[in-house]
Amino acid sequence: MESTGNGMAVVPLSAELASGSSRALQRLSDIASPCIIDLTGVKAIDATMLGALIGVARRTGVRATVLVTPVPTVRRILQMAHFDQIFRLAETLDEARQAVAA
Repeated sequence: MESTGNGMAVVPLSAELASGSSRALQRLSDIASPCIIDLTGVKAIDATMLGALIGVARRTGVRATVLVTPVPTVRRILQMAHFDQIFRLAETLDEARQAVAA
C-alpha cells in the first residue's frame, strides 16, 4: 500500500483479487479511513465486491474515498449502481490524486 502526498493511502486491488476472493474482501474490510482504491487491473466486478465497497463508504463517509476505474465496463457498472454518488470516480491514479488534493 502506498500513500499520496497528503497521507491518503492507495489500496490497489488486482484482477485476481476483484472476484470476491476472501483476500480482497479482507483488504476492503480493513479500510477505516478515506483512501484511493485502485481498480486499474480489475476487468469485472461482482455483487460481493460491490457490497464490500458499500461497507468502505459506510466506514469512511460518502464521497470521501476515490475509486480509480479505467476499465469502461467496471466504470459503467459502478455508475449504473450509483456508486458515483457514493464515491468519487477517477480514470487514472493521477486524476484520483488531484481530486484528493483539491
